[in-house]
Amino acid sequence: GAVEIATERAYRFWFDRGVDAVRAGGRWAENARQVADPAVAPPAPVRSLVRLVPAALLDVHEAEPREWEACPICRASMLCAHRPVVAPAAWQPRRLMATIHDRLQQATDPAIVQWALASRRQPRAAGLIGPEQIRAAAVLLLTLPGTPTIVSGDEIGLSDRATLAPLRRRHAHLERAPMVWDDTNANGFARWPWRAAGEFPRVDSVGVQRCDPDSILVLYRRLIALRHNERALQVGAFSPLLANDRLLVYLREAPGNRVLVAMNLGTESAAFSLRPELRGHYALCTERSRESGRAGTVLEMSPGEAIVLRLAGS
Repeated sequence: GAVEIATERAYRFWFDRGVDAVRAGGRWAENARQVADPAVAPPAPVRSLVRLVPAALLDVHEAEPREWEACPICRASMLCAHRPVVAPAAWQPRRLMATIHDRLQQATDPAIVQWALASRRQPRAAGLIGPEQIRAAAVLLLTLPGTPTIVSGDEIGLSDRATLAPLRRRHAHLERAPMVWDDTNANGFARWPWRAAGEFPRVDSVGVQRCDPDSILVLYRRLIALRHNERALQVGAFSPLLANDRLLVYLREAPGNRVLVAMNLGTESAAFSLRPELRGHYALCTERSRESGRAGTVLEMSPGEAIVLRLAGS
């Protein structure tokens, strides 16, 4: 039917742009039997996936409350796509490092661990940790081992808002802000004015950010390019170096390629001393003015700043 055709068109759009795999979640994907058992008639979105995606790349799972409590599916961390929790209380270097290290140790293969900064049941990252930390969050997401999942809107710093629920429900619920593609009345999201578009916190549109080298959108693109170019960020081992009240620092290592990632998740400036074997050239900084040349013996970072170093010998 029409839903199946439209869904298949959307999948093809992303496959044509190099997407390697699909995670099919949500209420319509009741369980994996809808794909594995030909006697069970799956919903239209699943039928579209079955035609387009090899079975080995298709992950259909149950959407039950327990996923959000213990994440038994991928055994991933508090940032995984099944159970992302980046609340202010969780945005602490010690807690993040402990959880990341613990979940990577439990995973049968670090490559299958999925990470995200938010989910459909939570506000986007900008609303959880504040706009001053979303650049460091982007660096964290795209430099961890495993598979990063970018929630639509995070790449431009989009926030959501709580709104009154339908009449039969008394508690507030989350209302998603539409993607801000341009500065028209409908944000480029539809052909008609989006009913709540003006009520959400404003951010620069994709059209504006695409032309701004200091925008969060360009930072995401640079991080993706860096991940493609640095083998250590793709398959390298993860080694924690420091987690204190402000700083989160770790090392990614692959044969012939070593990358150090440091970020300040606190509200005050912080510094990290580099031992001789941890010195190298700037590969990426959230403050672009720092990116030229070689790092000194101390990394000084302002609140929310993140730095990626390509170490000597890489």
